[in-house]
Amino acid sequence: MADSLPLRWLYLDLNSYFASVEQQMNPALRGRPVVVAPVMTDSTSAIAASYEAKAYGIRTGTKIWQAKAMCRDVVIVPGRHDDYVRFHHKVIDEVNRHVPVTNICSIDEVACRLMDNENSPAAVAALATAIKAGLNANVGECLTASIGVASNRLLAKMAADMKKPDGLTILTEDVRQARLERLPLSDIPGVGRAMEKRLAAAGLVTMAQLLAMSPAQARGALGQRVGGTAAPTVAGARSGRLGDAAAQHRPQPCAGTGEAPTAGGAAGGAAAGDEGRHPPAPRRQ
Repeated sequence: MADSLPLRWLYLDLNSYFASVEQQMNPALRGRPVVVAPVMTDSTSAIAASYEAKAYGIRTGTKIWQAKAMCRDVVIVPGRHDDYVRFHHKVIDEVNRHVPVTNICSIDEVACRLMDNENSPAAVAALATAIKAGLNANVGECLTASIGVASNRLLAKMAADMKKPDGLTILTEDVRQARLERLPLSDIPGVGRAMEKRLAAAGLVTMAQLLAMSPAQARGALGQRVGGTAAPTVAGARSGRLGDAAAQHRPQPCAGTGEAPTAGGAAGGAAAGDEGRHPPAPRRQ
């Protein structure tokens, strides 16, 4: 019987981050469909959309002229990257009050490694609730986050994507298999449309098929770029093996960002230099 793996990673993904910051700074935008644009022209594309805008089908990448056609009440605002960076630092500081931030994965995503005295299901649920309350009270009521907790960082990121906005998903051993099997392969960070087509041509079309593979088989199917990280951590989930024990403690690259890249890299650059700016907070006693 395979050894069960403890809950080891908490992954926090801010919801519609750029648009939420705009709504936080301007109360008149709250509850309204908001789209953030890099420049104020109809020919450009949205770099973020509030959940009110997403209800009309507007997404990151939607052309601004299309967004206006999809929702006559949509509000277009220019991106203000200095403000997004400023709020980013406030978010990191707040999370660090509750649990040390191990990795800053992007301007709106962080990963925190959990210790044995804080990784029971009840403890992580309380921790996530405290982080959410802290963000609301100390950063801004418009900023919500979806949190995923799992045995490794990649699964925790996937868990954070399972319930948005303002969700909490804990992939304990008893539910992990069933929750993962429902997902399309495209929910694995790095698996895009082109790879989905290639996998389908090879007969791999469901997550259940991938979960039944050994890490070596999954690595061969996904390729080294994606499979080098995903294979040991996703394949083999049926047995709880999820790769060799040493792989659980090796540094893993953070995959994916919640917002589109923008001209000048202001958003992406915020995360790149933050590892040194935010030393891990002391553990709570």
